[in-house]
Amino acid sequence: MKRQRSEVKRIEKTEKTDGNEPLFVRSMDVASAAVVVQVCYLFNPFGIASCIAMTTSVFHNFLIAAALVAFQSGRPYVSASVLALVSMLGLYPAVLMVPIALHYATAGGNSKTPFDWTAFCSSIAVFCSVWAGALYMIVTLSGSWQFLQSTYLFFVLVPDLTPTVGVFWYFFTEVFDHFRLFFLWVFQLNIFIFVIPLALTLRRSPMMLFHILLILIAVFKPYPSVGDAVVYMALLPIWRHLYLYIRHSFLAACTMAVFAVLAPVMWKLWIQDGSANANFYFAITLAYCTAQIFLLTDLLYAELRHRIHMTHGIRVVDESGTEAKIALS
Repeated sequence: MKRQRSEVKRIEKTEKTDGNEPLFVRSMDVASAAVVVQVCYLFNPFGIASCIAMTTSVFHNFLIAAALVAFQSGRPYVSASVLALVSMLGLYPAVLMVPIALHYATAGGNSKTPFDWTAFCSSIAVFCSVWAGALYMIVTLSGSWQFLQSTYLFFVLVPDLTPTVGVFWYFFTEVFDHFRLFFLWVFQLNIFIFVIPLALTLRRSPMMLFHILLILIAVFKPYPSVGDAVVYMALLPIWRHLYLYIRHSFLAACTMAVFAVLAPVMWKLWIQDGSANANFYFAITLAYCTAQIFLLTDLLYAELRHRIHMTHGIRVVDESGTEAKIALS
């Protein structure tokens, strides 16, 4: 929030050209963003359902939120340490260290400052040190490395194919055994391989990169739950200045609502009543994942389009003076 306030002060001092007012962050939006985010987090139906089910995703979301608060408050080592603790619950939150390190290496995304490799490497070093220290403490207290089988190896090898809201369970139930290892590598690399191009594209927008990686984790992790969507849904109000470019918000919202209603129905018809099959439940979970992908691509498109318009204005003209069209595919 401090970064957003500084951006508002800087923007308000710049001269606004005619017709470009929707591009700028308004002071009233920044002032109300914190309250709106809290309300969206506390009253999210998926979050309430997670609390009723008493799942561990509540603690996972709490640590993610704590790392995000430290991240935005200018405490790089605190955020790296908290994120290391989150990574003890699963392997995939470790990718969130990339936007945190970029945030401090670019001075909060300031394009005029050179990239600080010292700050980048020191943040990564703190994360790795806390992670290694936590692993050593667990080994010392338990006396064995058996806990790795129940944490990291369980997520990597995907031995349990109990139906979830993800895509792993159905695919690996149907795939032939001699292809399983190949597709297991392909599926597992999805989260990590997308980090590289996204980090290069959004290196000056680390908060947006953090948000997009949260959605990627919720889609591609082997054992997702609806609780994984609570944090990134709560962060959507901070991008109010990008709503002008959102294209599929209505479709994504309707799909999420349909999923929330039909997923319990399909589960009951398949598991309890036996009057349906796995395809019914998988269809609705596939629609849920598709809605999240639509949301991810919308945010990325809106950020890039906003960046272009901030540089060239909403009305872009070519050398001849005629209005040009910008196409982002």
